[in-house]
Amino acid sequence: MNTVNESGKAPTPAPVARPRGALLSNWAAELRILLVAVLLAAYFQIVNRDFLLSNVSLVNLTQFIAPVAIIAFGEIMLMIGGSIDLSAGVVFAFALFMMVFANDTGAPMWLAVIAGLGGSSRPPSSAS
Repeated sequence: MNTVNESGKAPTPAPVARPRGALLSNWAAELRILLVAVLLAAYFQIVNRDFLLSNVSLVNLTQFIAPVAIIAFGEIMLMIGGSIDLSAGVVFAFALFMMVFANDTGAPMWLAVIAGLGGSSRPPSSAS
């Protein structure tokens, strides 16, 4: 019933109740994905003992996951705040490419780091 009241504004509709078990079904789908991931990790660990849970492998995984996890944490904070900004990943990748290209041309590492930071902090040019 969306009739117009005396002030001329339509009343806000009442919140719709979720069907019973709707939240549980969403969690069940996510839990199935987690279960498949755990089963795959267990299978590969049993088949090849040095695959996933060795000290060298865990150190290697944490070193490669750390930069991406930092960017993902920032994106999650943006989404919790109600906005989204995908340019953080692009700037992250661009800074790394600038550093590698500067280092490959023979620049010392400290100068390559400065080139990466300077290139990634440059404001975008405005199109005319």
